[in-house]
Amino acid sequence: MNNLYFVFIERVKQVPKETVKDVSFFNEFLHNVKYHFNPNFIKKHRFPKECFDFLKKELPFIEKYAESYYEQDIKETEVIMTASFIYSLNRQLYMASKLVDLIPVLIGYQFLKVDYRQFIHPKNFNEANFIQLKAALLEFLGAFKINMATTSNSYYHDKQILALLKKGYEEQDVQKIYEFVDAVERGIGFTIPNVFHSITKLIDFIDFELFSEALNAKRQTIDIIYLVDCLDLSEKEQLILNPTINNKWCLFELFREILHNVTTDKISDPFYQNMSQALSKLAMLDAYFFEYAIIYFRRNPHFSKILALSLSTLDTPYVDIYLRTVEMNTHHSDIENNRILITTLIDNGNIKNLYQLCQGLFDKWQELLQSLLQNQQYINDIVYSSYYFGVLQYIHMEYDVQQLFNEIEKTLEEIKHHQYSWKKSSSDEHIHYFIGLTKLYTWGSVFHQRSLQWTGYQHLQKTIQKILHDRQAWLWYIHKATKPKVIEVICDFFAIQNVHE
Repeated sequence: MNNLYFVFIERVKQVPKETVKDVSFFNEFLHNVKYHFNPNFIKKHRFPKECFDFLKKELPFIEKYAESYYEQDIKETEVIMTASFIYSLNRQLYMASKLVDLIPVLIGYQFLKVDYRQFIHPKNFNEANFIQLKAALLEFLGAFKINMATTSNSYYHDKQILALLKKGYEEQDVQKIYEFVDAVERGIGFTIPNVFHSITKLIDFIDFELFSEALNAKRQTIDIIYLVDCLDLSEKEQLILNPTINNKWCLFELFREILHNVTTDKISDPFYQNMSQALSKLAMLDAYFFEYAIIYFRRNPHFSKILALSLSTLDTPYVDIYLRTVEMNTHHSDIENNRILITTLIDNGNIKNLYQLCQGLFDKWQELLQSLLQNQQYINDIVYSSYYFGVLQYIHMEYDVQQLFNEIEKTLEEIKHHQYSWKKSSSDEHIHYFIGLTKLYTWGSVFHQRSLQWTGYQHLQKTIQKILHDRQAWLWYIHKATKPKVIEVICDFFAIQNVHE
């Protein structure tokens, strides 16, 4: 649905207060809404069509202003009539004491195709009536509950995922619940009635704290999804930062929707700081939710920075929670996320947490290399995991120059030993060779970043030069007659010059 032509709306806003008054047909409009009102209207997807048909007769010019329009063709009488209708709608709203009193207002504004937030001022409500209205709205939101059910004709898959939700609720298991949520969203999605959508959005606008209180009381994820679905990104951000929101289910869902909906133009340092505060709050409410959040949002492009900011303020046990989620393997599709995590932690100066995290990643990397050797897993390249920047950072923090050269020497000895010792299979030879290259690549990266020189270690320089320029090894292990790219990179790291073979 198009919005009204913005120039027309601006003209409506400028109509002097003394010019507007209740429109003559407004009482008839209220009667029309009441006549077509159905007690189950909230479950319907649209407001009664008859009410819109009535308004089309009384305000026929609205439709033409929903398209781009020449400013000089705007009629002043139509501007004043629209302003007067809005005045009538607001007068109805400000005197409302029951939920049903809001329906004509929502229908009227939806017909006008304008954002009521431009015209409504919550401070103008009748104080006595507003107390009653708040009680009615709180009762409505408190009683609201979505009943997810299948029928005997439902598909087997639908019954299976609904059983997953039921079990998740019974066990209070966030993972099972969001497996259900993800399954629904991959399919038809959650179909939220337009009427309910409009009501909850209006409640949030006219009394944010009341809406926050009602939302915070919800314990069923689906109910929470229905309540916050209607809100704009800014409104969800406002909610997640509200100190009264201390419900882990609400925090997780708001966090999920914000990360899903945020666009690049909305990303800023305050956004990252605010979201990290929300994540830290969730962590302190429930460590398992924090752990699941790390797993669930791991591939979101904005999460790594948020997580790093959170970890820089949390106690060290939360670093251990993060490390529990790390599955070190030979894949490196998420390496950029790890780089952002490490660099953000460095920038925020929590050296203790940074060291513990990187030490844990380094230990897991060592375990991975050992596991590849023990399990005789075939590899034909260096082992370059998604968590590689954490490994490098640990070496920078832990190894001084002497220790680094000791590791280089140790690695060179290992490579030479395995090249000239008997192996039970060619795959065993390959594993040891590429594990050796992996270590050289790693030490070399640090060597290069520190701008080290070979002074005092020329014997190691000659050894590494000989190993890296072994053409027979290139042919046997990498199947290349010319210098392979990985060898070229390692040579650059160590400033090793080409030699004539």
